[in-house]
Order: sequence, then structure tokens, then C-alpha cells
Amino acid sequence: MSRSIGRGALRSAVRRLVLSPEAFGWQRNLERGRLDPRALHRAKMGARDVYRRPDLQEGHKAAVSLVLDMSGSMGGDAVPQAIMAYQVAAAVEAAGALVSVSAFTGGETLARVKGFGERVAAMQERFLAAGHSPGSFTPLAPAIVATAAELVQAPATARVLFALTDGQDDSGPHRVREAIKIAQAQGVAVVGVLIQKSDRRGPEAFGFDQADAAVATPAANLGPSVLSALAALLDRNRGKRKVA
Repeated sequence: MSRSIGRGALRSAVRRLVLSPEAFGWQRNLERGRLDPRALHRAKMGARDVYRRPDLQEGHKAAVSLVLDMSGSMGGDAVPQAIMAYQVAAAVEAAGALVSVSAFTGGETLARVKGFGERVAAMQERFLAAGHSPGSFTPLAPAIVATAAELVQAPATARVLFALTDGQDDSGPHRVREAIKIAQAQGVAVVGVLIQKSDRRGPEAFGFDQADAAVATPAANLGPSVLSALAALLDRNRGKRKVA
């Protein structure tokens, strides 16, 4: 994508996705409160339940988990991806949502970069350490399943999993699709940010639906490309994705 954005725009896009606005309405047909203009005709007839009170319903709050691909297929040195993940995590935290970050480097075990109860700013060294530890293969599907299982335990009313990856799971796209279905069945929305250098295949080739994935093709600078793709994806899907 040619349009680049800064961290402020990303934070706005993330906030619109993870925090729904509070819903304002009225409790009606009450015997105490403010006179309800809709009930004036009944008030004239002697009805007593003609009052209303404000009813403010709290919006949902999300828990967000980032799955960071540090495998060798991402191109060796993964520090740019680690910095990108740090910026996304900071945007989620600034929006007031819970956020965790995990990384895989080619093994079956996910490395914890940041837990839900830790501040992003205090985890900078962990992010950089993960960026200096590229692995050999890409177990994306099991990483999605494991992270979704953790997300459902988070104290939130909406749960979103970001997969920052080149999408090339060694077990094939069908395994990624199966993993996404498992996550969705648990109430976890899965968003893929696919970083591509020369491969022009679409998200479906990697197991992601077109509506829930952004393709970033970085040139000299990975950051603006991924930020732009992610912000556009979030704005395109806010209000459409159902998260429980």
C-alpha cells in the first residue's frame, strides 16, 4: 500500500475496533423520574407510569492477543516485526483494552513476550530479544489455537487475535482455516496481517478470509506498510465483525 500512517492513526483505528461506544437510551413506563414526552397523551388520561430515566449501557471491552511470527520464512532478522508488534500492542493498551503478545520461532512452544497484566513499555527488551531469535519453520495454525485458548480466559466481553505473519504455515492453508474456525467457535475473532516481500497471492492462499486479513508488501520500510494495511483493515471491518 502506498499510503503510510503514523502511530496516532493506528491507535484510533484499534480503539474503534476493540472498544464499542457506550449505548445511551431510556427506561420508560416508570412511575418516577422525568416526564416522558412520548407518554403525554397517557398522562392526560391519568396514567401514572409516564416517566423515564436515563439508561447507559457500558460498551464492550476487548482482550487482544498478538501472535508474532519470528520464523525463518520471515526473512531472518525479525527485529522490524518485533517493533511493529510493539507499536500495535501499545495502540491496544492505549485504547484501554487488555493485550498480550506471544511469538513462535519455529518450535511448537509459544514464547511469552508480554502478558495481559504487564505494561507494554516495560517489555521493550523482550520484544527486541524475540526479534533476534528467528526460527526454522512456521507453526501458525497451532499458535492460533493455543492463543485462542488463552484468550477465552481473559476477563473481557470481546476477544480479538492478531496474527502478524508472512502466512506460510508449513502444514498448509487448510490447517490455518481449521485453526481459525476453532478460535471463532470460542468467540475469538482472528485478524491476519500478512507481510509479503514478493509473493502476490491473496489471503485465501494462506488460509485467511479476504475480509479478515490485510496484505502488506513492504519496500524499504516495513512499518508504514503494515500500519497502513492494518488500519485500513480495522476500519473496513469495524461494526461488521461479531465478537463475543
